[in-house]
Amino acid sequence: MMLERHRSNPLITPRPGIEWEAKGTLNPGGVVKDGVFRIFYRAFSARDTSYIGHAAISPDMKIVERPEHPILAPEHEWEELGCEDPRVSLVGDTYYLTYTAYSRRGPRIALASSRDLRHFTKIGVIGPDLDDKDAVLFPEVIDGKIVLIHRIEPSMQIAFIDRSEFEELSSVPVRSRYWRDYLGDPDAHVMMKPTEWWEEKKLGAGPPPVKTPDGWLVIYHGVDDSLVYRAGVALVDLDRPSEILAKSAMPILEPRESYEMSGFIRRVVFPEAAIVLDGVLYVFYGAGDSVACVATAALDKLLDSLQSTAH
Repeated sequence: MMLERHRSNPLITPRPGIEWEAKGTLNPGGVVKDGVFRIFYRAFSARDTSYIGHAAISPDMKIVERPEHPILAPEHEWEELGCEDPRVSLVGDTYYLTYTAYSRRGPRIALASSRDLRHFTKIGVIGPDLDDKDAVLFPEVIDGKIVLIHRIEPSMQIAFIDRSEFEELSSVPVRSRYWRDYLGDPDAHVMMKPTEWWEEKKLGAGPPPVKTPDGWLVIYHGVDDSLVYRAGVALVDLDRPSEILAKSAMPILEPRESYEMSGFIRRVVFPEAAIVLDGVLYVFYGAGDSVACVATAALDKLLDSLQSTAH
């Protein structure tokens, strides 16, 4: 089953005169709050530095709010080259925004938090001190653990972190100890490996997982040997999210439209938000590494299709 693109695509494009998003507005994460999609997107400045912007979007895909200033901007050495690819999860009463912090050391997993989606506090780098990105949080504490999906190429890993220690991962001694133990046996933490032709180079997490009665719906991106980015879908166990229940053999979204086939990087669809509203799954995604778009599907039909055709 393929997602259906919305007629309003591309949804978020660069605004004239806004320097920090002059070259691109892409890879949108977000949640729904008070019936409005709160979308956070990566933006390229004229100097190729990445920022994170915000747009509030109505269910009929009209932008109803879009500040002229970024929500997050590079401030620290560990993000000196940019803040990239935001994903947002509501865990308890806190919104956590994971993003890729880029510096001369490479990409690292970083975290910010908010109670109102307007004011964010940066917590810092919470991942291991190696190239790592595509981090998302499950929007629920599972067996007392914060569950994090991330990507150390070419596979997706999953980490289970005590809630009491989660934000303390930004402390270097704590982070080093946790990740040293974790990386002692990295294969033990692999959640999903490339298995299909369209994901044979690498795969990585897309949006935070969506809870359904049948399991957690995990939308991810896969990259083939020609560097074409597509979106796939899997279903994992509600209580044991490292257990894959079903995985589609074919993508649910692939580059086809002009705004996906061209751009800063050609032939890219990159999902980062999956939001259910009135039984419809809205998948917000970046296209061509240049603009932000949305595609939809009836959630129940997508689940039926996944479970009937997956392996």
